[in-house]
Amino acid sequence: MTTLFDAETEKRFRARVDTLRPDAPARWGRMNARQMVCHLTDSFRVALGEVPVVVKWTPLRLTPLRWLFVHTLPIPKGKVPTTPEFQRTEPAEWEKDVAEWNAAFDRFLRRSKEQEPRWGTHPAFGDLGTEEWGRLAARHFDHHLTQFGT
Repeated sequence: MTTLFDAETEKRFRARVDTLRPDAPARWGRMNARQMVCHLTDSFRVALGEVPVVVKWTPLRLTPLRWLFVHTLPIPKGKVPTTPEFQRTEPAEWEKDVAEWNAAFDRFLRRSKEQEPRWGTHPAFGDLGTEEWGRLAARHFDHHLTQFGT
């Protein structure tokens, strides 16, 4: 199972973002590529606990359902509305937005190496551990980068 905390996976995702263009057409959904990069940066900020979240009880908080979604079930294409916490940042200059994404990725990786990392609470899944954040982020990023053909 892929995790962002694997060095080769990290390199692959950074390379995929490097090949992404701001005008890349979406294969599904309503976001454009510029919004998607900001969306992924916001997801890092939630994981790092850098932004406040509104925590809601959902069935995804139940361990078996959370495990299925984090580890195996495909992410639906264009059918699941995202939470406001993952849509806070408005696109600005492309290079700046990609630099912000890379900086957030760096912070995410540093956090994973701490002795007892403290993670933010996911609005739908609740408290996640390091392994779950790494796997969920990898699946989420793959979903959106595939959405834009990278």
